[in-house]
Amino acid sequence: RDAVVTLVESETGDKRLVGYVVPEDGATPDQGALRGFLLERLPDYMIPAVILELKEFPLTPNGKVDRAALPEPGQEDLTPTGGMVSPRNRLEAFLAELFSETLGLESVGVEDDFFALGGDSIQAAILINRLQQRLDRYIYIVSLFDAPTVAGLAAYLKERYRDAVAQYLEPDEPAGAETCRGKGPVDEEVLSRVRGGLRQFIPAQETTLSTGRKLKRALFLLAPPRSGTTLMRVMLAGHPRLFAPPELYLLMFTTLGERAGTFSGRQSFWKEGLIRAVMALHDIDADEASARLRREEEANQPVLEYYRKLQEALGDRILVDKTPFYALSPATLGRMEESFEDAFYLHLVRHPCGMIHSFVEAKIATVLPPVDGVSPEQLAESLWRISHRNSLSFLGGIPSSRQIVVRFEDLVREPRRVMEAVCEGIGIPFEEEMLEPYREKRQRMTDPIHPLSRMIGDVKFHEHRGVEAQVADRWRDAYREDILSEATWDLAARFGYDNPWNVEGESAPESGSAAFEGIKSTEKGESAAEILERLDRMSDEEVSRLLSEEFGDEETPG
Repeated sequence: RDAVVTLVESETGDKRLVGYVVPEDGATPDQGALRGFLLERLPDYMIPAVILELKEFPLTPNGKVDRAALPEPGQEDLTPTGGMVSPRNRLEAFLAELFSETLGLESVGVEDDFFALGGDSIQAAILINRLQQRLDRYIYIVSLFDAPTVAGLAAYLKERYRDAVAQYLEPDEPAGAETCRGKGPVDEEVLSRVRGGLRQFIPAQETTLSTGRKLKRALFLLAPPRSGTTLMRVMLAGHPRLFAPPELYLLMFTTLGERAGTFSGRQSFWKEGLIRAVMALHDIDADEASARLRREEEANQPVLEYYRKLQEALGDRILVDKTPFYALSPATLGRMEESFEDAFYLHLVRHPCGMIHSFVEAKIATVLPPVDGVSPEQLAESLWRISHRNSLSFLGGIPSSRQIVVRFEDLVREPRRVMEAVCEGIGIPFEEEMLEPYREKRQRMTDPIHPLSRMIGDVKFHEHRGVEAQVADRWRDAYREDILSEATWDLAARFGYDNPWNVEGESAPESGSAAFEGIKSTEKGESAAEILERLDRMSDEEVSRLLSEEFGDEETPG
């Protein structure tokens, strides 16, 4: 007859969703049937931890449900029923303890489902946060959606975080190698499979969205994931004329309702970038920002109308949209040009090996729709190829005055020169604050939307303390053989990246920093050609530093 859900805080401070129902006269609702009904309509994490049956709801004097007077669930309401399988090893025992601690239960079996036990989105975030603290690793919350039982999560962690869980394995129990999915060639068949997988994430689109006047100018950052987009965004956020929030994931959809339907359940965290933008724009907290966005979603507001509202609130500031997946869709790229007046495009490129290494290390494949038979390395290379192919094709029809290509390696080695060029392209003066991306977390939106979450974007961003040149070549220590397909190298060559393995038997060349150290310690017997080859691999700043160390304050010989 009636139902309500509310957030209940226990004596220990744990919060959980609790549902209350008033059945029709004579009806006796079954808990399993109620949960089944809800599961057909809601993602797991939105299901109440427990559903209590009441004869009547307590009411306030004005006739509304008095939530403060609703009874709190007792321990008996939260205890799992049925047979329980006890933990069989130290890792399962560790996870079962975490489940029990988070859910407020005396014990949990290894086959018990976290959400079936009453776990909700808040408790899922709490559990993952505690797991991260114990393992000292970043764990995506989707892990719990993909493996919601103790046994399943144990197997999941052994496969993907074997070094982190080694301390919980039995002395004679091998951690096992992380699943090797193989690098393999990325041919058109693999690209086709990846595009098919992306359709779960990027809906089929009609190119045209706009029916009226164009929106104000905006800046779009075109690049695949793990290309340095977060660093570039945060550097842009240091300019007072720019508003550069985390990824918005807007333009790939027609309405906010369509976006909300795609980003539900395990994918709901993709919504946090827009929530963070609304928080900054209106100086409100995450709850109020989420409520505002939810009202717009329920009204199924057109995406372009929402962009218009954002830009109106910005005043004279230029909106920066750095969503990495835009460039994976030619239709989305087309929407940029047709919907925004004189849009500016920043095409950010990273060495494909560097992007792949970062993608695999950050376990980005974990949060994307799975593609059968495609390894994380193949997925990363495919995204690199698809994104840059699309970007080059699209930008071929855009005036050169409205675009700039930036290589990630140049950005981290010579940040001032690159950001001055970017500002000149946009038509705004350069600001020194752009070179300090790790300052002013709140202003640059590098803080999380709530204490249990992480910043949106690069999960490893705060592991650095500044713009670090050595990041550009870190991949060289990981790959000692050619991992790329010929078609990828052909595309990379267009951005000035040479194949270091193009000579049979040749190992990967040393990085720029290694070349710098090599010249400093070189023996006099090294040929001029060899020295010049080392110099060619160094940045301008490294060459200047070398000359300064060699000649001091003397005038550099011409």
